[in-house]
Amino acid sequence: MLPSHDWQAIRGVGNVLRHDYDSIILHRTWETVEKNIRPLLLDVEAAITAHEAAEK
Repeated sequence: MLPSHDWQAIRGVGNVLRHDYDSIILHRTWETVEKNIRPLLLDVEAAITAHEAAEK
């Protein structure tokens, strides 16, 4: 699903946020949110819509 996204890196960020939060660089985290979350959200929403349409 959505091979254009690096899911291993996304999971890796989650691990850092949960377990290695002392190493987080806040401005880099915010840059990532501003740059990457919106395109990811749009792709996930499109995949959900396509999946729901295929089920009908």
